[in-house]
Amino acid sequence: MTPDSRTCPDESPSFAWDGKITNRLDVPIRLTVGDYTCDDWSGSSTPGAVMNGQVIPPKGELKVHLEPRKYRTRQWTMSFAIDSGPDLGSARMWMRQAAADNDWSTPDQGAYERTWTFAGNGECAWFLPLQPTGASDTPTSLLPNYPKWMGIVVSRGHIAVVTQAGGGSCESE
Repeated sequence: MTPDSRTCPDESPSFAWDGKITNRLDVPIRLTVGDYTCDDWSGSSTPGAVMNGQVIPPKGELKVHLEPRKYRTRQWTMSFAIDSGPDLGSARMWMRQAAADNDWSTPDQGAYERTWTFAGNGECAWFLPLQPTGASDTPTSLLPNYPKWMGIVVSRGHIAVVTQAGGGSCESE
């Protein structure tokens, strides 16, 4: 993938979308973004302009403001790497058109659903494994629990990207 930080013309209808990416690893993670079309985005708040080249510190977070266009597929590719180190993998990201919360998603790429209980509530998310690691799993109290929150975590012996987090069951996805 070729990194792309371009902005797009202002188009309507579009809307403001705010989310975050948390890095639960002990190393800084660098994001690389590309492979998106301006038909999906409006103005300077494209995935590439907002996230390309950003480094999320260990145990840190990156707040993300995007301006998706309505009624579009809204796809892009995102790669994850240890800053000044090896690539961990990439994902084809998308923001679903029909989702009430317009959550992050990584469909059909080997992701698995995982459910857990936290503070008495049932939680569910999709985990996309990247590279194997010997690190311990991220505690469930630190996993994303909201659709607009993406996590970079350790799960089942892999560094993983967590999307579509929230209460309930993943089975309907």
